[in-house]
Amino acid sequence: MACGSIPVVYADDWLLPFGKDLINWTEAAVVIREADTLKTVSILSQISMEQRCRMRQKGLEIYRKYMETARGTINGIIENFELSAASAKVHQLQADEVVLSTNDARTNISSTATLINETGRSLLNDQTIQ
Repeated sequence: MACGSIPVVYADDWLLPFGKDLINWTEAAVVIREADTLKTVSILSQISMEQRCRMRQKGLEIYRKYMETARGTINGIIENFELSAASAKVHQLQADEVVLSTNDARTNISSTATLINETGRSLLNDQTIQ
């Protein structure tokens, strides 16, 4: 079973596109610290062919969804902003949170989930970006 190559990124503290909340890049690429460039062959040889195939497939999925077209790229940017905003809102809610009863906690979690869902619908389905 031959799957071809997988992306290798040599970088220290480099942020991959769309942020780690939207795309788990470890499923699609191998990120190697710049100081470990001479260990590349050793690092890659530890990845099984099955894992290489999964990573290559995931990379292709990411490309098709977010990078193949301008619309996909814009949607990726919007999704990333929405995840960041929702995460910031959740952190703010946690910082402001007082001891809640079990019912209050369920309401808080439910309203946070609604915020995330409504945010995703409102921008991604907005006719002005289509």
